[in-house]
Amino acid sequence: MGGGNYSYEAHKAITAQRASLPVQQVFKQRKCHPLMNPHGVKFRECRDGADHPNSLGIVFALDVSGSMGEIPEQIARKELPGFMKTLLDTGVKDPQVLFCALSDVASNEAPLQVGQFESTAELMDQWLTWCWIEGGGRTPYESYELAMYFFARHTAMDCWEKRKKKGYLFITGDEPSYDAVKKDEVEGIIGDKITENIPLKKIVEEHRGTLTVASAPG
Repeated sequence: MGGGNYSYEAHKAITAQRASLPVQQVFKQRKCHPLMNPHGVKFRECRDGADHPNSLGIVFALDVSGSMGEIPEQIARKELPGFMKTLLDTGVKDPQVLFCALSDVASNEAPLQVGQFESTAELMDQWLTWCWIEGGGRTPYESYELAMYFFARHTAMDCWEKRKKKGYLFITGDEPSYDAVKKDEVEGIIGDKITENIPLKKIVEEHRGTLTVASAPG
């Protein structure tokens, strides 16, 4: 994925058009969008192309539970064009952005939703607004570790494979993560069969080779 060119003006126009819309008209999903279901996904790919020969993978993993559901709304209404402009102004020539929605595997129906890496304003916005803002869980935890597992093992990026340049994983959240990636949850939600649970520290360390992880508390 990731073809086409980014237009700041087009992106600003998209956000301006929805400035006064109720959130239910911006985020219309009432279940996980089929194309954002991570089960059986081999890789989400961030690749170079004629329009973007120096692609850089950037992932926004957004907690959509409880009050954190306001963060995707803020991004969709206002903040993403400014972020993209900052990237371009600082010399990041070919950013490709992927949106992921996460919540609590113990109490939510869709604890992990994963879009595609995209370069154009229109397609970035499409995946962002396809996120299902499912709401709060029943535990004091969120499944950040499950998202980290997916991006550690299910991304393929030319920025790393060709240039040894890490991508970026930004996680928003306001609760503790579970202390391990559980093998039964990985199989049920992603489809991988692993032999044992993976400690949180270990799955974080796996990102050091390909993605720089940053957390943003809500």
